[in-house]
Order: sequence, then C-alpha cells, then structure tokens
Amino acid sequence: MMVAIDVEGSDWTFIGLPLPAIYEDDRGDAMFLSQRQLYATDSTAGSDGSELSVWALEDLNRETWTLKHNVSHLELFGSWYSVAANHFSVISFHPERNMIFIVFGHDNILMSYEMDCRKACFICQLGQDCQVQYGKTRYIPYVPLFSDSWH
Repeated sequence: MMVAIDVEGSDWTFIGLPLPAIYEDDRGDAMFLSQRQLYATDSTAGSDGSELSVWALEDLNRETWTLKHNVSHLELFGSWYSVAANHFSVISFHPERNMIFIVFGHDNILMSYEMDCRKACFICQLGQDCQVQYGKTRYIPYVPLFSDSWH
C-alpha cells in the first residue's frame, strides 16, 4: 500500500500497488514521479521473474494502474546480463521523458533506458564506494524547479 495525503494533511487516501503482494514489502525504491504521473516498477515481473515492468497510476480515485512498459532483463542489459540480471535497482525516472535510470553490478554501473525506443545507454561507473548497506546504494534524484516566481 501507498498513502497519498493532500497538502493540508487532512485527507488521506490508501492506494494499492499493481505488484504481487509477495514483493510489496521490499518496494522502497519502486515509486517515482514523472511527467505529472506516479509510476511503480517491478524488477521481478514475468512468469520466471526475468522482466522489468513499469506501471502508471492513471486514476487515483479508482486506483487504476496501467502497464506502460515491459522489458526482459536480457534485452535491458544485453552483454551485461550475467552481472546485472538479479542485482539492479531502478533509481529514478526522467522528469519529462519515458526514461529510467538504473544502477547495477558490483561496481555500480549507472545506465539510462529509453522506453520509447527500447535503448539502453551506459552513463558511468560509480564504483564500489557508493555502497551503503546491504549492497544497496542510496540516491537522491535531482528534479529541477521551473517556476515563474523566479523571474
């Protein structure tokens, strides 16, 4: 479950996730905001757990989630499949494009994946120093604030 709270803090809404119940306990990095929409990812989708799926919340009131994209781990990682397939995290969504950012492997390789053209792109190797705890790395995505009040 996820909780949506209005800006005054008076109205709370509980939203069910589109993921299997077995995985909902460990979904701390699976919710993202992009293009004024809430997205959820499932890195163990598919009948054998070898796919990444991306879901979008279409209607908050009806809790309507739509599957926006599905990609196999093999297609996503290509030649890096053996080191990445079971050891990766979706860390962010691009704020204006259908692009996700992923970190994988022992050396924390950062890559982007463009969902529209199904293209993965190596960005950089972050290295082992990024490890925090339990092999997970914490990331804080940068989201620019475009506001007329700054003019």
